[in-house]
Amino acid sequence: PGLALWASWAGPARPLRFDADAPGGDQAPTYPQDLADDATVVVLADPFSFPAGDLVEELAESRPDVTVVGGLASGAGAPGGTTLLLDDDRYRDGAVGVALPRQQVVGPLVSQGCRPVGEPMVVTAAEGRYVLELAGRPAISRLEELVEGMGDSERHLLRGGLQLGIVIDESKPSFGRGDFLIRGILGGDREHGVLAIADRLPVGTTVQFHVRDAGSADEDLHAALAGVEGDAALLFTCNGRGRGLFGSDDHDARVTTELLGTDAVAGMSCAGEIGPVAGRSFLHGFTASMLVFVDP
Repeated sequence: PGLALWASWAGPARPLRFDADAPGGDQAPTYPQDLADDATVVVLADPFSFPAGDLVEELAESRPDVTVVGGLASGAGAPGGTTLLLDDDRYRDGAVGVALPRQQVVGPLVSQGCRPVGEPMVVTAAEGRYVLELAGRPAISRLEELVEGMGDSERHLLRGGLQLGIVIDESKPSFGRGDFLIRGILGGDREHGVLAIADRLPVGTTVQFHVRDAGSADEDLHAALAGVEGDAALLFTCNGRGRGLFGSDDHDARVTTELLGTDAVAGMSCAGEIGPVAGRSFLHGFTASMLVFVDP
């Protein structure tokens, strides 16, 4: 456990409070309708009571000019264990945040830490979170084909968790790093050839299998920060990275500090990270999302 104090003089900043989701509610969380144009909103949320993904999706649809970055508090272990502070108030649920003028920040930047394997394929049959067919064949069969064509070193990477990359902009002629939204593969059914995905995929979606490993994650973070200049940063990194992925607790903080050339870096380990990919904010997992500030 630790406490990091990070302070800046960043011009006009607007504190925000998002109430907890009502039990059984099916509406997206509300947000202030008078957010400034091109604002950057930092959101810190309780994972048990607040549907952060719904908020991010709602803002992406109705206010695409607003960028959202932040994360879900981790380590509480149970509902009511999170403490959120905003001005003089303390909360055990919901979310808190701050809206910043766009000109105060660089980025935000997201490092997903995955690399694609195999080739892109189109979802040809799906039901909700279940992918039945990829490119006209059972989804499990496509995965088996991929594994059979791998070498021993690549197969070893599958032990770190197989992911599915979802193409964000279908109009592109080809896809590479940063063009995918990464979602976990939760399981499969060999008898029916089905894969369960941590998202809903409509028929016609282009996807590609991805693997996650320390080397790819390190390379991806360096690529995200390449050429970026800043004087400070807020870093939101997944609690599944750190020692579990890199063998050291502070990999993401250390790399960010070294590449930006500043020790004014703070943040938290998250149970889900928020940040933009291909110009749109999403709720992620296993990523490092950061907001870089410049001193005018």
